[in-house]
Amino acid sequence: MTAQHLPELWDKVHEKYPAETPIFYRTDGTALTYKQMHAYIHCLAAFWISIDLRPGENIVLWSPNGPYYASVELGALMAGAVVHTPPYTLRPDELQDVIDRVRPVSLYLDSYQYYRDHRAWLDSVATNCRIVCRTEKQDNPVETDQITTFDGAVDRGKNYWRENRDAFQTRKLSLRSSDKAYGIYRLDGSFVGVATHGKLMESMEKFSYKGTVLSAGPPSSLLERLGVLHNALRYGTKVYFHSIGDLTRDVVKYKPDYACLTPRQLDNWRIAAVQNFKLKNRITGRFVDKSIVRATEIRLVSGKVKWWTRFKNRLASSYIFRPIRQKYFPGIKGIMVEGFSPESDEFYSAIDLPLLAPAYDLALM
Repeated sequence: MTAQHLPELWDKVHEKYPAETPIFYRTDGTALTYKQMHAYIHCLAAFWISIDLRPGENIVLWSPNGPYYASVELGALMAGAVVHTPPYTLRPDELQDVIDRVRPVSLYLDSYQYYRDHRAWLDSVATNCRIVCRTEKQDNPVETDQITTFDGAVDRGKNYWRENRDAFQTRKLSLRSSDKAYGIYRLDGSFVGVATHGKLMESMEKFSYKGTVLSAGPPSSLLERLGVLHNALRYGTKVYFHSIGDLTRDVVKYKPDYACLTPRQLDNWRIAAVQNFKLKNRITGRFVDKSIVRATEIRLVSGKVKWWTRFKNRLASSYIFRPIRQKYFPGIKGIMVEGFSPESDEFYSAIDLPLLAPAYDLALM
């Protein structure tokens, strides 16, 4: 399905699926549907247009991994903004540096508690930047807060959308593939540059994983956005969000086809699986490390391998590698990750679990 930009892609794909089809699952088991997302995207876009956001101006999204991100991002893009999503692991002073450099028209905060904890400097930001903050049922915003709540932004956008349909449609139709869309950040927070809508659409074509995904990567990652969030919207596949805790537990619970992780999460999953296997398998556990080294040597060797070495590797496959994969990575067809260590390369190759590293260049400008 061809499109010049992500908002156009959304307009084409959301009509393919029943409105009540669930797509992004929250940790409590509830999910956002295509109908809900369509409303959020258009209402948020209309909200930002209503506050006089001009095409090409910046919006910063400060959000962890979660179901609302895609709606907020698509709403900002539909309004013509350039979206900046720095890593959620940045310290407050580092986020301040990003805001000072980017000078956004609006800042989206996914946590009201974060606003309350850092209200002093965020209120100073609010003098030149509209802060939109998502709230939970237990939150109690007060009149002195220098924010617009997520629900408030949606309501205002809904009214603007109804009363200014022609202006709204003109803004949507004015988007071009050559327009700037994303500020690109590495996982360490360093700024790479700005990608156009056209470059993003080209990169998205490299992803065609038509299966459910356990999403643990941050939305600051281009892999997470293109390979998981928007890929899922294209194909109507479900995304389950993992925040903290045991990855294997959530794999068993949700039964995803794929997982999307950071390099650190990938390493931690490997280490935990090996340690647990050694603890629960006193005899075969002693041979895990040597077996991984042997499997790597066989994979990389250019000549013939001795029959005895091949035999020991077959034993390891039956009594070590296959049990590890079945126990700690059940049903997973592949793991999407933005880079990985040599140790993880050796381990996941040994248990025959593909690591799906992105084939695009971060320098998309």
